[in-house]
Amino acid sequence: MKKGFTLAETLSMLSIICIIAAITLPGLNSKHQEMETVLRLRKAYITLNDAYEQGTSMHGSPLEWELCDVSDDATEEDYEGSKNMYNAFGAYIKKKKDCQGKSGCFAEKYLYINGTEWEDNINTAPHRYKIITNDGMSMAFHAYSHDCSKIQEDSDLRPMCGLVFVDINGPNKGKNMMGDDLFAFDLTEDGIFPHGAATDTCLHQHCMVAGLHCTKWVIENENKEYLKCKDLSWSGKTKCNK
Repeated sequence: MKKGFTLAETLSMLSIICIIAAITLPGLNSKHQEMETVLRLRKAYITLNDAYEQGTSMHGSPLEWELCDVSDDATEEDYEGSKNMYNAFGAYIKKKKDCQGKSGCFAEKYLYINGTEWEDNINTAPHRYKIITNDGMSMAFHAYSHDCSKIQEDSDLRPMCGLVFVDINGPNKGKNMMGDDLFAFDLTEDGIFPHGAATDTCLHQHCMVAGLHCTKWVIENENKEYLKCKDLSWSGKTKCNK
């Protein structure tokens, strides 16, 4: 006749199970959070593209939206350009809060990947039009160029009309850090594109240092491995060694 486990054996087995769970569950949870970032960022991308399609069908090319050239100072004219940008296509995004140029749609502060504070307070900046979408994302619309000719070397060298900043889980969740839950998309004459470039220069000098230029990496490589190791490459290694 088979004997059951003794109390000591049962407790020993439970201890082993707890140890295994303690080792594996944090990794599984981290992977789940990473995939949630990928999915929410892709959802933001789809949402912005759908709005862009509706906006251009109703209001024509961004060249006709009366945008403005970005200035070093946050001026009323800058806000008017950003408001026109929002009205032309952002207004087609379902929202639960409309902050316009005021605070309340973003966190009080955001960090670079290296832990230092981003000096540009996106929450209070009066020159961007800000909303919170129905699914809890914060979005800020920022006009950059009236003729869509703004070139950023750390992007894909595609002429830009403006930028859309997106906090994928809103102002009250996450780390509020560039490249972790704060990303950006480029508004161009040809559509909406993930901010950043598929070059190792952009990856190592911008994405891994600041974080805002990581949008393209996350969407195309489906990970945030740049937060874990520094020897990644667009043409080679896209994941850290296990």
